[in-house]
Amino acid sequence: MWLIHNYNLVRGLHIISVIAWMAGMLYLPRLYVYHTRAIPGGELDVTLKEMERKLLRIILNPAMILAFIFGLSLIWIDGHVRGWGFLLKPWMLTKLAGVLFLVSWLGFLSGARRWFEKAARRGNLEAKKALGSMFMDGTGGAKDYVKARKFLAPAAEASLPDSS
Repeated sequence: MWLIHNYNLVRGLHIISVIAWMAGMLYLPRLYVYHTRAIPGGELDVTLKEMERKLLRIILNPAMILAFIFGLSLIWIDGHVRGWGFLLKPWMLTKLAGVLFLVSWLGFLSGARRWFEKAARRGNLEAKKALGSMFMDGTGGAKDYVKARKFLAPAAEASLPDSS
């Protein structure tokens, strides 16, 4: 069968797919951090939204799907060559648990920015406090006390803890 005879090719494509998936998963939160500094509706805001969308649709999702296709192909090849007993080995169960975690994390990252941004724009004081703290501490970038004050002031007026 073609898959069995091209095991190394399938394995190499699986590794490349996983690397692309992981690189995107590491870069997406960085874009979110940059996005916290963007003025809503401004040029940077629009650019970052487009970058986030393209990263998800052009790199992350296809890389994840390809990693699954090639990974399942490798499982099928191993099952036919060595038998299916390896599926219950601790290393394989750990690997499958890791894949489940990564898929869940990608789902979380995909929705995180929208939830965070909507909450701050709707006046959610906890979201404003979090954004203000990020600017105050310089989390993910340079400190910006003006923006920190902008977000922390409403939270402080509402007497939220640690917002003054």
